[in-house]
Amino acid sequence: MCFWGEEYGWRYFLQPLLQKRYGVCKGLVLVGVIWAVWHLPLTLYYYSPEAPMQEMVYRIVFCICLSFVMGYFYMKLNCIWLPAIMHCLNNGMGALFTNPTAASQTEARILSWPDVFVSSIIILILTIPFFVLCHRMKEKFVRSPKLCE
Repeated sequence: MCFWGEEYGWRYFLQPLLQKRYGVCKGLVLVGVIWAVWHLPLTLYYYSPEAPMQEMVYRIVFCICLSFVMGYFYMKLNCIWLPAIMHCLNNGMGALFTNPTAASQTEARILSWPDVFVSSIIILILTIPFFVLCHRMKEKFVRSPKLCE
């Protein structure tokens, strides 16, 4: 349920405020940047303390891209449950992409700059359709948020 709490803050509260002030796409970029900064302590001290800069760059790109995906579904459905479920699945799937033979979770996530580059390109390519869909929404999403309609 903690994912619901986070998404309540990011999608239900912050996203509509930023989109009303800056527009749909800029609002989603800002939500992604704030989301990445929110996770900065976890990123620097838990995920990859041996390569903090690489993990930080990756996290910013990832959070901005995922902000477009989750933000689109929140705007389309006007409901935070799908983004909350996506957030939960995202956190759970992280273990699938780490080294299973590593002695610790920290050791399993050491990223190199080539890892960051390739991962960022893949994430950006997968996010392009959502960026286009969000861009087409323009200023349509200025209504007050609701938990679900």
